[in-house]
Amino acid sequence: MESVKAAASFAASNLTKPSYYKQQFEGFAKYYYWKYIRPGSIKPLAHLMVLTGCVGYAVEWYALGQHHVAHKKAIVDKALAEHGHGH
Repeated sequence: MESVKAAASFAASNLTKPSYYKQQFEGFAKYYYWKYIRPGSIKPLAHLMVLTGCVGYAVEWYALGQHHVAHKKAIVDKALAEHGHGH
């Protein structure tokens, strides 16, 4: 039980250190470079296109969602102004 607490404490302390994230990113970057970029693969371009598409979709979804919320609020506000709140 004590070793589980120690492991959890160690993991939690790592999550608060920027150096931990830097180390993780550098490890991933080296892996990605040697696996895809160094051999001249086309996959990084495909990954970039998919990432761009996903980010664009997410931004568009958020923006349209905000538009629909504002539109519904305007309709409700207009109805309340014209007809009262029902009491």
